Amino acid sequence: MVETRADVLYIADAPDLPNEADSATYANDISDLMLSTGIDSTYVCSYGPHCQIFDQDNNVNVYIAPTGMVLKSMAYTDNKSFPWFAPAGLTRGVTDVKKTRYKLKETDRDILYSVGINPLATNNQIVTIMGQKVLSPTASSLMSRINVRRLLLYLKRTISNISQQLLFEQNDDVVVQQFMDKVKPVFAAVKAERGINQFIVKLSDSNTPESRDRNELYFDMYIYPTSSVEFIGLSFIVTPNGAAFQGA
Repeated sequence: MVETRADVLYIADAPDLPNEADSATYANDISDLMLSTGIDSTYVCSYGPHCQIFDQDNNVNVYIAPTGMVLKSMAYTDNKSFPWFAPAGLTRGVTDVKKTRYKLKETDRDILYSVGINPLATNNQIVTIMGQKVLSPTASSLMSRINVRRLLLYLKRTISNISQQLLFEQNDDVVVQQFMDKVKPVFAAVKAERGINQFIVKLSDSNTPESRDRNELYFDMYIYPTSSVEFIGLSFIVTPNGAAFQGA
C-alpha cells in the first residue's frame, strides 16, 4: 500500500521477543526474522527493542513497540527543525520511556542496524533512538536513510501542490516560467535550511510536440540531499614540549 501511495513513511512494529536469554540473542534472532520477511522498501522503517511504559488504566508496567515514541520524535523534529533532519540522536531522538526490554551493547546495535532495524540505546537511564535507516537492503547509501525519504516526501507534496495550481493554464513558455518561478524558491529554501546541497530544475526532454498535443508538460528535478553524520572519528596525538602546531 505504501509503495503504491508513495507519499507516506510506514513504521512497522518489530516483533517482541520477551523470552530471549540476553541482548545478543535478541539482536541475532530479531535480525533473522527481519531478513526472512523480504521487506525491501524505502517507505518502511522499524525499531527495537520494545520499551517499557506505565499503563495508568491497569496500574502496571508494560512493554510495547517503540512506534509511538518514534512518531513523537518525528513530530518534535518537524516542530523544532525540519523533516529532512534525522529523528534520532541526543538532539531529536531522546524518548521518555522507562527502559527497553534489553539493554543493547554496541555490537548488538550494529547487528540490528546492519539489517535496517533502528536500535534504541540506553545510556545513564536515558533511552535514545540511535538509527534512521529504512528497510531496504538494496537502497543506495543516501536513499537508505529516513531523513532523505522524508525530505523527498516533503518536496513531492509541496511541488505537487504547485503543479495543481497550474493545471488548465495555457501550455506554453509562460506556464513553464510560472512553474520555474514557483518551484525554484522551494528548493532554495530547503537548501538554505541544510536539506539539500545542490538542485537543478529544468524542462524535461520527454516533452515533444506530440506530448504537448496531448496536453502534457514534464519537468526534471535533480537534487543532492544532505546526509547526516552517523560516525565521528577522533584522534588524540600526544606531542613533546616545544612542538610547533600548524594552524593552531
